[in-house]
Order: sequence, then structure tokens, then C-alpha cells
Amino acid sequence: MSALWNVLVAPDAAFDELRERPAWVFALLACMVVTTITQFLSLPALQHAFIASFPAQLAHDPNAASMTPDQRKHAMDFALGILRVGPFISGIVAPVVAVLVTAIVLLAAAAIGRGTVSFARLFALAANVAIVWFVLAQIVITAIVLARGATSYEATWELYLAMPSLAWIAPGAPPKVLAFLSGVNPFSIWSLVLLGRGTARIARIAPWPAYAAATAVTLCSCLFVTLAVR
Repeated sequence: MSALWNVLVAPDAAFDELRERPAWVFALLACMVVTTITQFLSLPALQHAFIASFPAQLAHDPNAASMTPDQRKHAMDFALGILRVGPFISGIVAPVVAVLVTAIVLLAAAAIGRGTVSFARLFALAANVAIVWFVLAQIVITAIVLARGATSYEATWELYLAMPSLAWIAPGAPPKVLAFLSGVNPFSIWSLVLLGRGTARIARIAPWPAYAAATAVTLCSCLFVTLAVR
């Protein structure tokens, strides 16, 4: 519990604690709970954006031309049904997958840097740093979405632009470019620094492989958001 708080206010103390005692359960549970709640609160905006963008999505589907109005309505209703259960599924799956992948990348960096560290310690580091994105960032994004209102979004990818990011300097760029740039924001940069510094300290390796791994994790996150854009 103290390591979780110290990651935000006294990172080096948290890293030393995680090296001695790799605690991660509470951090991961917090990520799951907050992610589920924030996604549920953002659901009206996501549903409105999906309904507004659905005709455009069908226009790019070669099979849509042969669909009857009833079939189109059924397809939209089916997709909306998936959206409604999405917060409960992604709230559990997304943090676990993100932390697991991050730990694997950090372990590779430790091996390259010839560090002495176990997978459990790097998994604990990834879980505690995940608080920055899956808790703090999600709260900020959800607050912005709620303040603007559900009808402010005409496409699902526009929700990625709610928080200040590099996407704000390229408003006319294609959606996939904007989605990628949205991944570079204050919270992702904060996470990158914590992961790089934490890996170097816990694994006792040089900074460059640690920060290279943290950068790779950030870029993977940006690419994932890009792939989600249709």
C-alpha cells in the first residue's frame, strides 16, 4: 500500500520497497475497479458517438450495400449490446494485459542491461505505475467527458482526444494519426519516466535500456489506440 502511494510522491522510495517486497495485488485491483467505473460513466458518450458514426462505418463496409434496413438495425443493436458489457470486460482484462506486457518488456530490458531482478519485481513495478494511467488518467478523462456531455462526441475515437495530448496540435490530421498522437500526453510521459527510472533502480542496470523499454511500452500503447480506430 505504501509503495503504491510512494510511486506518485516519492518514486525512489517506492522502487526500493518493491525490490525488497514486490507487492502488486492492491495496485492491480485498484486499476480494475477504477477502469470499470470510469468506462461505465463514459458509456453514454461512447454509445452516442457510435450511433452517430455508424452510418459512416457502414459506408466503408463492402457488405453493407446488400444489407436490409432490419439487418442494419440488428447490426447496430448487437454492437451497442457489446458496448454495454464492454466496461466490465475491459475493466478487468485491459489492466492485466497492460501490466503483463509491460513487465515482459521491462524484463527484456533487464536482460539486455545484465540486471539482477525477478519477473515478480518488474510485474509489481508495472502494476504500481499503472495507477498513473488506469486510475489518475481515467478519472481525468472521464471528468472531461462528463463535463462536455455525451452528445459532444460524433465518433468513438474522439473520446481519445478528451485529454490534452500531442493530438491537440494536429486537429486536421486523419483519425488514426490523432489516435496515435493522443497516446502522448502528460500521464503517459509520467508513466514512461517512472517505468524507466524504476527499472533502472530495481534491476540495477544503466538508464538507457530501462528508458528504451519504457518508451517501447508507450509506443505500443499508442499503436493499440490506433488499431482501435475504424
